[in-house]
Amino acid sequence: MALCIDASRTTATASTGSARPVTIQHFPSCSRLPKRSWRIPRVPSRGRSDPGPAGIPSSLWIGVRPARSGVCSRPSKISRFASSSAIAPNRRSWLTGGKKIESILHAPATRIKKAARAFARTARGRKAIVSTICLPSLRHATAEKVPGVANSATIQRQGGPIGRHNYSPAMDAHLTPKHAVTILLPTKREAANLRWLCGALHEELDPHVRELEILVVDTPTGDGSEELCAELGARYVGDPTLGFADALRRGFQEATHDIIVTMDADGSHHPLYIRWMLYEIDDVDLVICSRYVGRGGQEATAFRYVTSLILNQWVGTVCSMPIRDLSGGFKMYRRSVLETINLDSTGFEIQCEIAINTYGNGFRLREIPFCYHPRLEGRSKAAVVKYGLAFLFGSMRLRRYRNSREFCDYDERAYKSRIPMQQWWQRTRYRKMIERMIPEGVTIDVGCGSGRIMLGWPKVIGIDVNKSVLRYLRQDERRAIEADGSKLPVLSESVDRLYCAEVVEHLQDPGPMLDELVRVMKPGAQLMITTPNYGSIIWPSLEWLYELLLPPATGHKHHTRYKAATLVEALSSRGLTLLHKTTMLNAILIMHFEKPGRSDSSDG
Repeated sequence: MALCIDASRTTATASTGSARPVTIQHFPSCSRLPKRSWRIPRVPSRGRSDPGPAGIPSSLWIGVRPARSGVCSRPSKISRFASSSAIAPNRRSWLTGGKKIESILHAPATRIKKAARAFARTARGRKAIVSTICLPSLRHATAEKVPGVANSATIQRQGGPIGRHNYSPAMDAHLTPKHAVTILLPTKREAANLRWLCGALHEELDPHVRELEILVVDTPTGDGSEELCAELGARYVGDPTLGFADALRRGFQEATHDIIVTMDADGSHHPLYIRWMLYEIDDVDLVICSRYVGRGGQEATAFRYVTSLILNQWVGTVCSMPIRDLSGGFKMYRRSVLETINLDSTGFEIQCEIAINTYGNGFRLREIPFCYHPRLEGRSKAAVVKYGLAFLFGSMRLRRYRNSREFCDYDERAYKSRIPMQQWWQRTRYRKMIERMIPEGVTIDVGCGSGRIMLGWPKVIGIDVNKSVLRYLRQDERRAIEADGSKLPVLSESVDRLYCAEVVEHLQDPGPMLDELVRVMKPGAQLMITTPNYGSIIWPSLEWLYELLLPPATGHKHHTRYKAATLVEALSSRGLTLLHKTTMLNAILIMHFEKPGRSDSSDG
């Protein structure tokens, strides 16, 4: 039996969103060398336009980036500038190190890594960054949409397999230039790196995007960044009062396109990864390049690696977030995300705030792996002590938001809580409701939140005014409608079962909502309603304790305080009959009502 929706009474309607049920997905990548030896067939490269081994583009196995210029200064030693998808080192030598490329490729992986490090210590090596991407590891990857994988991979998610995809080196041909992208670069004394970065961005992205805007938001220091941006065709916004967080907020306002990418301007984030992010942005709202998912990594000192890992694990634990790289700045956003979330941070901790607020507002996130490299020129602007303190105090502020009812998965977390008392409370209330009335036919949960009735019974239709919750539910095609409980967008006498769990106490005048509940019920339909019991000393005592220990608790937001008799009278006067009444510790009223009469149609 289908529910008839009265569209004229809907305050706001949105599409069901993506059919994919996962908010955050970790994908393997190809930045880690294998632990075994491997061999690649020799393919003559002299005179060929794409001399990759075994017919695979050489961008998948090695990449060289000169530190300062977008043009290689020694073409006799390196046959082609290798910062883009066409990387073709000369077959006679490997990175000018005198090693024949065949012997290197036929060597164990450890030897390749040692050779790269040895070259990096030479005079020429200090002017180049070597990124080795391993083919054998890539061939066995099960990641979705990783370019260049010439095999079929079944993608597993929480909802099960979602299909099979064939990957090939020609995959870039399917990346049609449909997106207009703004690259946001917050800078301070980065002129030495901007020339290479702007050239690499155009080289990597011009064939794959409809429009490309490079936006540099700078704290002027007289290093020539403004003149360089004018030469390179980048937009320049200079303000000496801007800190890092203010520069990001200013950049978000100045960006002209709907897809916005933030990245470091020091060369540590390679533009090639943006093409990988473009594969994912069609399915999600925020793509995070992560150092801590499978096959991700970073080339950094031991101190920087350990401190970064500790900070990310600290914030992730304190805020109970499934995102592994919260502090990373290499992200791709949809503009709708930035127009929705509120950002209050003043320092580098804004990166964590962006990720947590995006998740908390019900948007879809995905982490893809990448390898972080040291900066090309200059020194880092992040002071370790100041950086750590900002993350410490920022995580406490974000924790308060994480535990508030404004967060999209508040009710789901309470049901699965690690606090035994909270878990028992939520599961006992749910069990008592389901024991008396199970969802049958057309079932609506008014004020659904992310509760167990919505998540445990997929045919239930949820109604709520919280847009974050609705976005969260629609990620796996739950039927959720944005509407006010006093103006339900449902035809009269069309519902078989109604749930209303702890909603009426939050209303100044619950009368119109009770009238609507009765109106949409069929003859013979049933209503399950719960609310705190203010006729007992138990709930007022718990409410006082919550306000004492947890000031942001919601007890003080209860405007209407029902006793058992007053709630029965309110619904009986509207024609409903009480079938059953029970309590939970005499603190929560759980009442089961029925509308007199007999339904003309059977439950569907």
